Amino acid sequence: MRPEHLVIRLEQELEDASWIVLDENGYRLKFVRGPLEQATTETKNRSVTVLIPGLDVITTQAKLPAKRISKIRQILPFSLEETVAEDVERLLFAIGPKQTSGEISVSIIDRQCLNAWMSKIEDAGILPDAIYSDSEGTPNKPMTLTLIVEGEKIYGRPASKAPFVLQGISLPEVIDLVSNSATDDATPDHLLIYLNDTDHAHRKTELSLLQEKVTSLDIQ
Repeated sequence: MRPEHLVIRLEQELEDASWIVLDENGYRLKFVRGPLEQATTETKNRSVTVLIPGLDVITTQAKLPAKRISKIRQILPFSLEETVAEDVERLLFAIGPKQTSGEISVSIIDRQCLNAWMSKIEDAGILPDAIYSDSEGTPNKPMTLTLIVEGEKIYGRPASKAPFVLQGISLPEVIDLVSNSATDDATPDHLLIYLNDTDHAHRKTELSLLQEKVTSLDIQ
């Protein structure tokens, strides 16, 4: 039994990584940022999850008639062919849990890109138990669009929908994109935004424009 958990987040632009050690109840024991190789010493007797940059991963949902996993794996790439711009043969489709809507969570990544990240992880001497996109860390809250601002990147998740991450875009533009892509009444009235003091100051003008786009706004 490995009651403690190690979560390693890989950085897209930097050689460094960050990692957190959690106890069996999910409370933080340690947070460190540094070379990935240093995280190797933290893996002993702990389950290990690695987060790769969400900009490299497409997260979506699919509703398929098949129920058997083998059949789903067979038809999934072709059912999402219009969602991706690349040849499906070059992509890896990872199947996630089934949602209450009946849709299946799906993560899509270029095989060469994943192999590059795996080589980096293995070269550091780390054997992960699971690998996720870091966008999966965006909270899923009922009737709420949740956004996390991190510099030029904005992570988001509409209620009960797949998470996303966008770069080089303003907060009002994100709201417009989510509203325009909604195909049902899932467009939320409530907007919850997480950001630090630096990002708050940088996006102060953008934040002031959001109130007219939503019924309620919570900034933390």
